[in-house]
Amino acid sequence: MGILRLLLAFSVFYAHAGFRSPAQIVPPDTAVHAFYLISGFYMAMVLHTRYGRDAYAEFLSNRALRLLPAYLLVAFATLALGFVLSAAIGRSLPVLEALRGAHDAGLPASAWPAFLLSQLTLLGLDLYQFFSWSSAAGFSPEADFRHDPAPLHRLLLVPQAWSVSIEIYFYLLAPWLTRLRLGGIAALIAGSLLLRYGMWALTDLRTDPWSYRFFPFELAYFLGGALAYRIAHWGWRSRLAALALPALALGFTDWWAQAHAGTPPISLARVAFIAVLLMGLSAIFDWSKDFRFDRYVGELSYPLYISHILVLDIVQLLAPTLNASRPGQLLIVVAALGVAVAIYEWIDRPIDRFRHSRPGMPLSPGKTGNAA
Repeated sequence: MGILRLLLAFSVFYAHAGFRSPAQIVPPDTAVHAFYLISGFYMAMVLHTRYGRDAYAEFLSNRALRLLPAYLLVAFATLALGFVLSAAIGRSLPVLEALRGAHDAGLPASAWPAFLLSQLTLLGLDLYQFFSWSSAAGFSPEADFRHDPAPLHRLLLVPQAWSVSIEIYFYLLAPWLTRLRLGGIAALIAGSLLLRYGMWALTDLRTDPWSYRFFPFELAYFLGGALAYRIAHWGWRSRLAALALPALALGFTDWWAQAHAGTPPISLARVAFIAVLLMGLSAIFDWSKDFRFDRYVGELSYPLYISHILVLDIVQLLAPTLNASRPGQLLIVVAALGVAVAIYEWIDRPIDRFRHSRPGMPLSPGKTGNAA
């Protein structure tokens, strides 16, 4: 599972970097949906094997320790490097330019505390995708931010962290949702999908951000992964039969969403990837759970995902032509991976040791790896 997670993170990286590679196994939006499936599987597993029903606070505190330190490091590094670059070369990172522009244009003072709180806690970062702001129109809902000159998400210190905010919403509900009866989980998957298709049928809200950034629509993917874990002990024929319909529905929805959003490539291979992944989650986990190397590279997926845009922005400022050649692209990849390794070794790994040393948190890598 770890190698797959790293390849999914690289799929997002390559899309944002703007160059192609065999390591980009799927388009970025499909990669995010795949991460949601895997997250649902892992959270169902750790909640059933590590946490009792009265351990809600402990579960959430461990999730916060898993996500916040690396994110905050990247957020503060963005601010610090932005100021240093501005002083050194007279140009800064895009987000600092956007923040300065919003301030100069008269963004209401009452909005800044909310911005600060959300960017310190990760909560609500997805909402930046659904609004725009201009001095003339103020705050307004966003139907398609790709065609809006002033989307609010430009003010995010770590733009890609919107998806982590979506994950946190699931974590808040996971202790209850993953313990529902199988019929209840299936009903919620169906309800999430029907809500999405109903919105698409009744409104024009089919493009980004509505195509894959609205939590009630995305809940189906998390629950699909949770369902895969809940029936992992069934025989493989029974598992495939039970997962076939939700797997095809989630795969088709991933394709349909991006077909309407106009996100290339529009390929039915998206359907196959999501469907096969969901039906194979338990087998992939069983096969890979005892491989130390697989676990290690999997731990690099989050640091790579959370830091890669900062790396790309710095490269764009200091060496804008570097990605024009294959050697330059390779250098960028090595730099991004090096930053991910540094974050994991110096930040995430020590904190993981602390998390797993807490009372009631025995570590069993062969069963759950570092998912907890």
